[in-house]
Formats: sequence, structure tokens, C-alpha cells
Amino acid sequence: MKRYFCELINLTNEEIKECIALVMNALNQSKRVLLGELLDKLHNEGFYYMKKVLNLHLFIFLPLFFCMQRKLLYIDCSSSGASGDMLIASLVDMGASFEKIERALSSVKDYIGSFEAEIREVEKLTHGSSIKHAIKAKAYYFSFSEKEISYEEAREIIKKAEINGSERELALKFLKTLAEAEARIHGEKLSNVKLHDASDSIADFISFSVAFHDLKLDEAEIVSSHINLGRAFPSTLYILKKERASIFSDSNEELTTPTAAAIITSIAKEYSKFIPEMRIEKIGIGAGKKELEDRANILKLIYGSKIEQSLARERQISVLEASLDDISGEILGDAIEKLMQRGALDVCIIPCIMKKGRLGSIVRVICEKESEEKLAREIFELTGSLGVRVAEIGHRYEFERKIEEKSVNIFGKKFRLRFKNNKPEFEDIKKIAEQLGITPLKVIRNMKIDDNEDL
Repeated sequence: MKRYFCELINLTNEEIKECIALVMNALNQSKRVLLGELLDKLHNEGFYYMKKVLNLHLFIFLPLFFCMQRKLLYIDCSSSGASGDMLIASLVDMGASFEKIERALSSVKDYIGSFEAEIREVEKLTHGSSIKHAIKAKAYYFSFSEKEISYEEAREIIKKAEINGSERELALKFLKTLAEAEARIHGEKLSNVKLHDASDSIADFISFSVAFHDLKLDEAEIVSSHINLGRAFPSTLYILKKERASIFSDSNEELTTPTAAAIITSIAKEYSKFIPEMRIEKIGIGAGKKELEDRANILKLIYGSKIEQSLARERQISVLEASLDDISGEILGDAIEKLMQRGALDVCIIPCIMKKGRLGSIVRVICEKESEEKLAREIFELTGSLGVRVAEIGHRYEFERKIEEKSVNIFGKKFRLRFKNNKPEFEDIKKIAEQLGITPLKVIRNMKIDDNEDL
């Protein structure tokens, strides 16, 4: 097949490998890849063969574009929070090599002091019912000698560890996140920060990075649950604040440690209360050392293939209609505005001919099902209608709308303007027109987007 492929498009084996590598790289760098965006990316990276391939045999590449499944890792720390040990244990439970972790830690033993590291099979009891069940999990135990180490010294230790470049870069990222929090809390320069339990933190960062890359999770999209803090310490709070993590607390115990906060916020791209749509392939359960009275002290990692969302999403809706006659355009215009303000998804007026040849109007309101009664009452009050029909459509498909704010220049003045799917919001245009004392049309015609601003 490969030989036929090469002859068909006149490319060498190496050129094919280069093409496939660039496609994979482009797919891994963004959550959603459109075919056009992907081709632009390949073109910008100088892959001049792509044009020849596409012109001759695009159908050969289509399976590659559309059959690729995005990998997803969901970190579930919503029950008992997270610690560095729990995260490492869950990776080992998922299949990461503990031998690789041990080799990496042995390479820095002279710098962080003597230690012992081991993985154990444990059982954690569930709570909250008369019958308790045991959950099997992995637990990571790391005993070490207390040693005060500065941030700069810790950086040098990680640099000397016998790990690859990607693992080292990730471990250094974790370390900097933690050290910045300590510097902020104690009012010190980053270079002067002394780390508490430094040997433990360094070992956790190295161990997690090695296990993370051993499972090739650097190629996956990382989503975290909302993080259960419990009783939070200042450094943990600062890390989560700085990284804008989603948090909550339902316990007086410390559930999430600064080390875990540094790890999760460094790798998670988003936070979701619910597990994203996915096909599960692997599960890792890591246990904490502490015994909690009201829950099993575990953290779960769920790994699998992401179920890509359709270009359109479904929304449950109802359609309300009322037939009206003998009502002015001003009243109808006011009704449209008021109904939209009070929760309608869309409102339209349809001219019609009613019985006895009278001219009339049909008010049609699209709304979420739970809002139909409230909006029906609004139609009665705003129009004087004696009846409202409800059509339970079930659902509608909606294309995802992207709203972003940009800086625009109009007659030498700067304004902020919202764009929905690259189209300027007319309400914002009207406000700018009022400020400048001109018409919305002049605003649109004289508007220039400021491309130099970092938005």
C-alpha cells in the first residue's frame, strides 16, 4: 500500500512521514481543527508537498483528518481534593511505569537527601450509608529527610535529573508555579524563596512528569473537575486564584495541597463540573494517606477518546404563537423588545390575513421549555391576546457562537466592541454612534480593527 501511495503521488517515504508528522502535530496543538485551518498551518510550516497531494488525491488524506480521535484526560478531584501523592498513584494505577519514576528519583538522591518511595495496593472505605464498601486503589508513599532548599537550588536539581527535555520542562513549570505562590505570600523575591518540604515537592514534580509522559498524556486534552479545597492554605489559594481555577469546599480537612494545585493548574486547560463526553479507555485511582470520616479519600483519572461535539448543539425549546388583529405596529415593536428582555430566545411578527379578510399578525416566540408559561403571560399582558398556542418542538440545532471583544478605531478614537462570529454586535455599534453623534451606518463604514493590540 505504501509503495502504491508513493508512486501515486510521487513522494518518497520520508516525505510521507514528514506530512503525517505535521498533520499529527497540528491536530495535537488545538482542541478543534478545521480542515482549512490545518492546511493553512501545514502551508505556513513550509510543507510544499501538501498542495500537490491535495490537488491529486485529497481523498487519501480525508480518513486521516476525520478519523483521528482526540484523547482526553479528566481529573476528578471533586470528592476528596488532590495531593501530589494521589496524582502520582493514580497515574501508576493507570499503567505508568513505577520503575521509570524510581530511576528518575535515584538520579537526584545526592541532592534531595535520602528517601524511600513505594507503591502499595490499598482499600479505601466509602461512607454515607449503613453498608460500607471498599474501593481498591494505588497509594504512593514517599518518606524523606527534611531539607531546606531554595527555589534556585530546586531548579538546578530538576535540571540535573536524568529525565528527558519535555519531562524536565513540565517539572520546572510546576516548581515555578509553587515558588511564585510562596514568594507572594512571604513578600520575597522569587530567587530568595525557601521551599517547605522541598525534597517532597521536587520528587513529586519529577515523578508526576515522568509518569505523565510515560502514558503520553502530554498529547491529550486535560480537563479538571471543580477542585474541592477543604480547608485551604494561603499558598494553595494563591495558586488557584492566579490560574483562575474553579473551586469549592465542603470539608474542614485540608483536601488539596499546594503541590497538587501547582500540578493541576499547570496542565488543565479547562474546568468542568461534569465529565466531558468521552469513550473511557483507562481509569486510575489514587488514594490519599489520610482517613476521612465522611468519604473515601481517593482521586480518579479518567482517560479516553473525546466524543467531538457536532458543529451544532441541541437545545430543548417551545414555540409560542398568538394571532392578533387591530393592534398597532408600536405595540408589536414594544412587545418584541420586552419579550426578548424577559428571556425569549427569538421573537418574530408574521403578517397574515385572518377571518373575514381582516389584516392581522402572528406573534411567534421561541423560548426554553421552562420559560413558556412565564412568556405566555407576558404575551397576554403586552398584546391583549385572549389565547396563546404552545407547540412543543422538542429541540433545535444551534451552531456554536463565538463572542470576542476587540479594540476598534473610529475617527481616531478607540472603542471596545463585541464581535459574534466575527460580526460586530449592533447594540455596541448603536452606543458608539450615540457617543459620537453619528449614525450606526457611519460607525460601520469608518470602523477599523486595531490589529496591533493583544486581545
